[in-house]
Amino acid sequence: MISGLNPNALESKYNEACKAINAGTARTARDIFIILQPLYVSNEDFERNFESKSIRTKRSAKLARYIVYSIENHLSEHSFDFEHDNGSLEHVLPENPSSEWSENFPKDIEESFIYRLGNFTLLEPDKNRVIGNKNFEHKSEVYKTSRYELTKSLVIKSGIKITLKLDKNI
Repeated sequence: MISGLNPNALESKYNEACKAINAGTARTARDIFIILQPLYVSNEDFERNFESKSIRTKRSAKLARYIVYSIENHLSEHSFDFEHDNGSLEHVLPENPSSEWSENFPKDIEESFIYRLGNFTLLEPDKNRVIGNKNFEHKSEVYKTSRYELTKSLVIKSGIKITLKLDKNI
């Protein structure tokens, strides 16, 4: 999903692995790994693909929730179910940014950031309604109080100063 591999190529390799198991030519996990190895994406390619991956929440909200909840479950001691937990998908840079955002995100580049995976986090619905499309400094005060580790980790605590750093490669 992240690296945009062709499902037909995946299916073909999986089919090849199944046939090898059935024929008895693939007997160990290593044998299967060797057959499927061409499908594996390098760590560097995966990171690059993940950094720039966009998911339109209007069309694919369930997929975005699944990915963000998977990250949350990795970071936290909890095991949230993305389909049953009531957390809302929060856009750090809002879908409809206020004028306060324009000094850091000119209109012509907003669109390329709004639907990136790195712009999503989880937030309790009542808190999400309160912060709306306010600036990051205001949002960060609410993020600190979230029950989600991913959201709390967005706030860089260095005294009172809170910084939002844009990667020049994004």
